[in-house]
Amino acid sequence: MVHYTLFERRLRITTGVILAVYLSLHLLNHSLGLVSLAAMESMRMLVTPFWRSPVGAFLIYGSLFTHFLLALWSIFRRSTLRMPAWETSQVVLGLSVIPLAAGHIAATWGSRNLLNIDIDYKYIIEGIGSNNWWVTRQLLLVLIVWFHVSIGLHFWLRLKSWYRPALPVTYIFAVLIPLLALVGAIRVSSELDQASGTEPYSSPGSYQPGGSGGYDYGASTSNRYGSTGRNYGSDSTSTSQLQSWSVDDLKHAILGMFYGLLLLTLAGRWLRLRILRSKGEIRIHHPGGEKISARVGQTLLEAIREHGIPHASVCGGRARCTTCRVRIRQGLENCTPPQEVEQQALLRIKADPNVRLACQARPTSD
Repeated sequence: MVHYTLFERRLRITTGVILAVYLSLHLLNHSLGLVSLAAMESMRMLVTPFWRSPVGAFLIYGSLFTHFLLALWSIFRRSTLRMPAWETSQVVLGLSVIPLAAGHIAATWGSRNLLNIDIDYKYIIEGIGSNNWWVTRQLLLVLIVWFHVSIGLHFWLRLKSWYRPALPVTYIFAVLIPLLALVGAIRVSSELDQASGTEPYSSPGSYQPGGSGGYDYGASTSNRYGSTGRNYGSDSTSTSQLQSWSVDDLKHAILGMFYGLLLLTLAGRWLRLRILRSKGEIRIHHPGGEKISARVGQTLLEAIREHGIPHASVCGGRARCTTCRVRIRQGLENCTPPQEVEQQALLRIKADPNVRLACQARPTSD
């Protein structure tokens, strides 16, 4: 049986907080566009050395990959996908991030590591502004990532005693940060459009074999890198095209890995449920009078929700809030014993011996 562990919970929270800090700084950097492009560049030059250091790179990319794997693990472990609206939103928004961000990651991280180009805000904003779809995609990316982070932080912090009094302040920041970031980027984009009215946009090293779309942010093979962009590579067309193809290939590799792991997770979940069904069904008598049929390996919370019976669970089944707790009147011995994460929660509320968390207790028979 697949149990939720204390280590998994801490890892999920830690990686989520690291990503939230990175995203907040990134959006605050964008918001400096309300001052000037130079202000945006000044902050970028201040914060990027840390994120590009071995420690910073490990934190951000390690957290991103680990958080994604934990999301897939959560999907794999679930015996039912019936869940509250906020949990559904978290899953859907989270799974939307990588498809929307793949092109942006390839064009920024890929350009720096494959093309040896340190691109700047001028290049990025001009590139995104040159295509309506890229503008729309970037807007969706900012909103989806921020909503995902905000929902996650809210349902983690809402259990803290200080959070509710501070909610009006945190709400203001939650609204202002992405709003100011988008307005700042729009202002700089408008300023660049006016300044380059006589000079057509061209991006560094974009390759379009046969006229098809190359990697994101441009359609020319000229080498204009913007105000502070630096090209450390060769100027030859063939080398530029090869390197550009590599960046484009990076985007497809990211998407391929994402969809491959997602399909593998869904296939594994389907196989796991087939195995669980082969072990037969058990019966659970609910205080409301309902007789629930459940599969061996399901949690009580999953079985109750699958039958459409409302049941409280503030933390989303992560054994933190204890709002899903139940009193088992008969058959307590027919449930799996509490694991560490559940034991800590039960000790915290000084629960009676026959009280279990519905999100963790798994009946093995009636």
